[in-house]
This record gives sequence, structure tokens and C-alpha cells, in this order.
Amino acid sequence: MYEIPFGKGRRFLANAPRAVDLILGGWQVNGITNLRSGSPLVVTVATSQLNTGTGNYADITCSDVSLPKTVDRWFDTACFAAPAQFKFGNGGKSHVRGPGVINHDLSLFKKFAIGEKRAIEFRSEFFNAFNSPHFSNPNTTQGNSSFGRITSTALPSREIQFGLKLTF
Repeated sequence: MYEIPFGKGRRFLANAPRAVDLILGGWQVNGITNLRSGSPLVVTVATSQLNTGTGNYADITCSDVSLPKTVDRWFDTACFAAPAQFKFGNGGKSHVRGPGVINHDLSLFKKFAIGEKRAIEFRSEFFNAFNSPHFSNPNTTQGNSSFGRITSTALPSREIQFGLKLTF
């Protein structure tokens, strides 16, 4: 939260005429930034090789599964294969990481005093203010047609809301 220092009772324009104070005074800026790294993912196979009805890990066939990330190819899918019959697979967590999140929520408030005890506050709030895409995890099931692809988003696009608040 940061109160912009313009207008009556503030550092700048403290003695400004009422019309100037109505326009420039009483503003407040707020922000929340959320930074998260991608979570570790497990690559499994579409058809269980264990003959138990439960899933199992895929075999890793490369030392490095990373490549330039796109939503159509988040990791090198050629580095994973179905394990041999009745084998668990040598893969596990952390060979693949999902996309991270960088999100900024901002708000701008303006307070209009009505006498000494009452005020009206105009509020504008911007969720995902810069409209950044926040992708879901890629499909990590080897043998699935969308294996290695991201097909959805995890958070909504920009949302803006306005409001008025009366304090008395």
C-alpha cells in the first residue's frame, strides 16, 4: 500500500486549491506480486505395464529432457518410453517441471472526503494486471496424444472491477 503524497495534509500540493486537491489528492496504490516456480511433475505411462491395474513411471532414455519450452512441446517427449512388461519404470519426480507463475494484482483507490467523518472511496482493482498467460501443467502421460503439451491455463486472464465505498 502506498499513499501518493499529493493533496491536503500531504507532502506535495498541501495548500492546493480544492479543485486541484479533488483531482490529485487522496490517491492510494496497492499491489500484490506472486512469484512461483513450476512444480515437479511425474511422467507416467498411459497403459500400465505392471498388470496390476495401477499406473507406473515411464522409462527415461535421455540424460537431459529440457528444450526451448513452448505450449506445444514443454519437454522432450522422445526421452520417455514405456517400460518393459512387469517393470515399474526408472523415472520419478523432478525430471520435468511445470510452468511457473509471475502474477501482478494492482489497485488504485481515490478517497473523497465529505465533511470530517464521512468519505466516498472509488476503487479500481486489476487482477492479473498485465494480462500474462499462466499455463497449467503439461500432459505427463506417455502414450497420450497430448503428451508434453499444455492445453489449458491455470489462472484467468485480466479481470477489472470498480467499486464505490461509503464510510460514515
